[in-house]
Amino acid sequence: MRKKLIAFISTLSLCFCLPTMPAKAIENGTDDLNNALVVQIQLNFSNYTTSCSGALLAPKIVVTADHCIKLVGESNKNNVIQSAKVAPAGTARDGNLTSYVNVTDFFLTPREGKNGAAFLVLQSALDFKFPVRIASAADIDDLQTKKLPIKFAGYGITDKNQIVYKAFPQIADGELFSNLENSHIHFRSNPAAPCGGDSGGPVYQQLDSEVLLIGVIQGPWYTRANMYCSTETLIPGGVQQNKAYAYSVYIPLYTSDAVSDLKLATDKVSSARVLSNPNKDELDYKSVQLKHQKLLSRFDFLKRRYVNNYIVLAMEKKARYLPFSPLGDYSKFIAEIESFNKKIDSSLRIWDRRFITKIECVLGDKTKIVTSKSPKCPKGYKIK
Repeated sequence: MRKKLIAFISTLSLCFCLPTMPAKAIENGTDDLNNALVVQIQLNFSNYTTSCSGALLAPKIVVTADHCIKLVGESNKNNVIQSAKVAPAGTARDGNLTSYVNVTDFFLTPREGKNGAAFLVLQSALDFKFPVRIASAADIDDLQTKKLPIKFAGYGITDKNQIVYKAFPQIADGELFSNLENSHIHFRSNPAAPCGGDSGGPVYQQLDSEVLLIGVIQGPWYTRANMYCSTETLIPGGVQQNKAYAYSVYIPLYTSDAVSDLKLATDKVSSARVLSNPNKDELDYKSVQLKHQKLLSRFDFLKRRYVNNYIVLAMEKKARYLPFSPLGDYSKFIAEIESFNKKIDSSLRIWDRRFITKIECVLGDKTKIVTSKSPKCPKGYKIK
């Protein structure tokens, strides 16, 4: 694994660097077992083991906070992870260790900076349940202007006064605000707050068809000594914010450095697939996209054919948002498409009898629309 250096101010770190303890993550959060985005990362350094949170960007790519990968402080200048592994998204804390996947490479963004992100490349794919889109600057501006609700999630400590964890990932609501410093964007929440071990956890908005990933938890601006969670936080210059909120910062992922390093991680995964799959041509990404588009076009036809077929509408919704990316398992996605087509083929006759059906009949230049259950064209006409 390549080891890259990066510095980070220790007071900002939410990576908790002591041996993990059994069961209580986000302070005042709620259990969110099976969350499709947040993952737990086990990290092995030369002198101890610790854990962080992260966000599953693709089946083989996770993003987390950079200080989870490269330790902070003067005495840790060269202390980067020796090995790491990632649990499936949304699973119970310290669950079945055989389900963890090894990290084979990582990229720190920015290389020479601080308060950044780290992209982790996984040895094998994790279950990718929902499409993830990285928020643009325009998306973030819209979220701030309209004060739209966002969520943050993590596997960290849940009590600011003691080191305890809950068995499941924790989630809480917050909102963005526009006081920007050091290329960071900030969010606030009440009464929830990120704690030690929540570093790298996703800050996101859940949409109907996708997850909008805004960034990852990086650390509080300021915390009191001997506290494990964000408390009062001061903006630069010492002007105190509303004490009712816990303010934290995170790194947005739309920056040019982050986009470039995500491409490096993507290329790494793609190269591994080429080596392991000599028949890759028949599973080419564009050809799979075409198969998916043909399936969606078939649903468009079925919606025109059936006036009130709610089964078609439900199937189309599931098919339209299948979690597929250039980094995913092509064969699994093709199997999903074929399953939809087989179900349609086996259901057509039943649907024709059960639902009002619209067909178009032609005779020369004459056209007739017939709408009924089990419709038939008039004598001499043929179905178009």
